[in-house]
Amino acid sequence: MRVLMVEDDPMVAKFNRMYVERVPGFDVAGHAENLTKAKEMLHAEAVDIVLLDVYLNKENGLDLLEELRREQIPVDVIAITSANDTSSLQRAKRLGCTDYLIKPFHFERFREALINVKEWQKASGTKKEWGQEDVDQLFLANKGTQEEHELPKGLTTE
Repeated sequence: MRVLMVEDDPMVAKFNRMYVERVPGFDVAGHAENLTKAKEMLHAEAVDIVLLDVYLNKENGLDLLEELRREQIPVDVIAITSANDTSSLQRAKRLGCTDYLIKPFHFERFREALINVKEWQKASGTKKEWGQEDVDQLFLANKGTQEEHELPKGLTTE
């Protein structure tokens, strides 16, 4: 899967690239420091996933997401950002952001976000019709209640 990184901080872009390269089956298609370059790259080559920063230098990454949806460009978007305000989260969700990671995050959470997109794209490319159980697996995956995961001190699931 080809990943486009939209990130204005070179250090963060370097770490995101290293993370992408650690997950088998994913390659970095490119890196854009601003929305103009991101749009050019998206129109020039096939990309499966966009890793999108919200706070770009004098720009808002969610404006790119809105434009992608308006143009009906079929790409999944994972926000990777320090934007933790309600309006950014709501806007990202309403525009169909696949996942939302708040910096700093752990590699495992990053990997999970990529794998979830890959599984969704694989499943949606093979099915013509969906049952509710199939839909629930996609939309409710990893959404167990906190009570299910909490155990008394000293106990493990095993």
